[in-house]
Amino acid sequence: MFLNFLKDHFDVAVFEEQSNVGLRRHCTGIVSHRVLSIVGKVARRSVVNEFNRLNIMVESGAKVTVIPSNPVYVLDRVKYLRELFYRVQNKFEFYFASKVTNVRFNGKKIKPCVLLGNRIICGNIVVNAEGAMHRIRKSIFKNSIMRKAKVYGIQIDCIGKTPHIDEFTVVFSDKYSKGFFGWIVPLDESHVRIGIGGENVNQNILNSFIDFVNSKGIVYVKEKGKPFGGIILKNPPYWKDHYKKVVMLGDSAFHVKPLTGGGLYVHALFGRELANLINMEFSDVEDLLSKYERRTARLRLKLKIQGVISQVFHELSLKEKEKIIKSIGENVEMKDVDYDYHEKLLETILLRKTSLAYNVLRTALTVKNIKNLVYSLKIFLQ
Repeated sequence: MFLNFLKDHFDVAVFEEQSNVGLRRHCTGIVSHRVLSIVGKVARRSVVNEFNRLNIMVESGAKVTVIPSNPVYVLDRVKYLRELFYRVQNKFEFYFASKVTNVRFNGKKIKPCVLLGNRIICGNIVVNAEGAMHRIRKSIFKNSIMRKAKVYGIQIDCIGKTPHIDEFTVVFSDKYSKGFFGWIVPLDESHVRIGIGGENVNQNILNSFIDFVNSKGIVYVKEKGKPFGGIILKNPPYWKDHYKKVVMLGDSAFHVKPLTGGGLYVHALFGRELANLINMEFSDVEDLLSKYERRTARLRLKLKIQGVISQVFHELSLKEKEKIIKSIGENVEMKDVDYDYHEKLLETILLRKTSLAYNVLRTALTVKNIKNLVYSLKIFLQ
């Protein structure tokens, strides 16, 4: 995404570990209308389905229906990435099957260099977009507080259908693993994407979850495809994610919405801001990155607030989650909800009525959950 906003007069080398674009599928691909506005035709051409409703439910069946203020979309992520690549493939130099193993600094002028096998390649700035593994990030930010909010996600595309093609469902449960949640996303009239996230989830757990939602009539599955997945990040970005002339971007910088782990919208915002600054002034990289830090501070603050909400909510027991849903009102529709800025959803919930706010806060502020709140505040301050 960053490269699509960068002007073509820069000499840029891009190193990609995979042998081609879009080989490793891992993302569900759900985005808000804002991604289509920011990215434009590439995103619109990659739309698979459009949603007007989202069901949030627990295993017992208690649920709340969220109606977003604007439509939500699921993208074909492979097509999306390839379309982005086609737009920039002739602007910059791409090296596939090229794994960067480390980043070092060379000389008094602090020239950042990437290690590529036995080769060392230096430049004026290094943008690290290595993803959620954080191998290079950890080598640079050695003294950072370790963050535990990572879970694994696994999903599968099935031949099947849901009762309503214009809505998707998220299910919380404590039956399968700690911190478990699952999703059912219709792709079209005859295909549906079903996935799960949580500690130590695997394909057997995914199959059990599919059997469960199938038995409840949430989805009707005829045939399963091949599973795919990856790490889901649930922590917000740091206040600062650059060091000298190296800057983290995307999952390598925790550029995600912490409640869901979704990153496409957040990636676009950070990538656009960084590219715009480089386009305007590239003489002093360290000053440029300081400006980038300041200009993205407001966005980081919003994501950090979401991070506090996420840490407390995901650590609630299933009974506590069910209690909150019932406090909101079973089978209630919450209208005009912002899909990207989840802190606004909490504000909406708490302002519905005083008794609801009391029940939500009383449930969240138990001794165990206060510990999670303290941990999330430590993350907030990073």
